[in-house]
Amino acid sequence: RELIRKGLFSEELLLYLSLEFFPNLFTQNHLIELLQYLFIIAPVRETTRFLYFLPSALPTRYITEDKKKKFSQSCEPLLLCFKHKVIPQGVFAALVVALMKRSTSPIFTLHESIQQLRYSVHLDSEDLDGSVGLMDCHNWLEIYYTGLPGARCRIILQAIREVLFSCASVLHYDESVAHVTPTLRCQNEHKTSMPPHPAKVSFVDGKLVTKCTEDLTLPPIQLFDKRYVSWFDER
Repeated sequence: RELIRKGLFSEELLLYLSLEFFPNLFTQNHLIELLQYLFIIAPVRETTRFLYFLPSALPTRYITEDKKKKFSQSCEPLLLCFKHKVIPQGVFAALVVALMKRSTSPIFTLHESIQQLRYSVHLDSEDLDGSVGLMDCHNWLEIYYTGLPGARCRIILQAIREVLFSCASVLHYDESVAHVTPTLRCQNEHKTSMPPHPAKVSFVDGKLVTKCTEDLTLPPIQLFDKRYVSWFDER
């Protein structure tokens, strides 16, 4: 039940699977090490027990736009767009595990009070004074940060970029998969209702400017608020 609801399991679960192991050749510990190496599971330490987190076992539900709003009260979400305009298969779950396995700052742990979903995982970090939400939107990855806008936003982006290269290598993708384009949601007002979509981000005279990618007739918007600007290097 805990595996289905929270994506957590202990090594005791493997006993119920009646897996056949070979002493001195391939043991249960070897299997656990292999799953961690492939970024399939991440270790989770609790007060009285040692568990593993399997994000691919989480409930396959998407988080609603209304629920997303409570995670963007401090910072607007950052969008990471991939080369082929779709998140490569397996990359999202591997990214979550790779972040949880980091041994250098920022260190990430599983958020205990938020419902984790297959396409929406939240991580805590004492190094960042806030939590980080990772959301698989199929065509792009959304990053939410609940702390105050500032340099920590760029630290989060750098950490994600670093582990993406490891994920691409383990999943045998070309290294170009790890080259993502950071951008923001389109801020233009549209005449007709449109679902959220990425904007094109550029800098004009050192100022952050976004341009709608769906309706090219709309004017560019210049953004000054730290809620947006903090994700990008100062120009």
